Amino acid sequence: MIKVVEMVRCIDGCIRCCTETEMLLTPSDVRRIRSTGFSLSYFCESRGGVYRIRNVGGRCVFLNLVEGKCLIYSIRPVGCRAYPIVYDLDVGAVTVDRSCPSWSSISSSEFAAKARMLLEALREIGLPDA
Repeated sequence: MIKVVEMVRCIDGCIRCCTETEMLLTPSDVRRIRSTGFSLSYFCESRGGVYRIRNVGGRCVFLNLVEGKCLIYSIRPVGCRAYPIVYDLDVGAVTVDRSCPSWSSISSSEFAAKARMLLEALREIGLPDA
């Protein structure tokens, strides 16, 4: 079971993390979202044998553009909960996405907790070297 850590405070109206997302989905994420009635084909796509959140018009399928809010915020994927802490697949390391307006407010303890959360999620997905 992945322990969820939430500390960062998003800036009202910011949708940076919901734009052109490459968010990986764990099997637990998929089950949790499907349990609310969303079909798999509605919210995700499979690339390279891994599920990712689907984008529509360059934005996460769950982004409500009228309100600028996530439709599934309370059950959003682990990667969304960890943001702006991300796992860079190209480098093979956990890092901070500096394109997030709140990136500089991340404490070292929050970074460590969210890094552990992400690494556990990557193991659940089955990615090597995570």
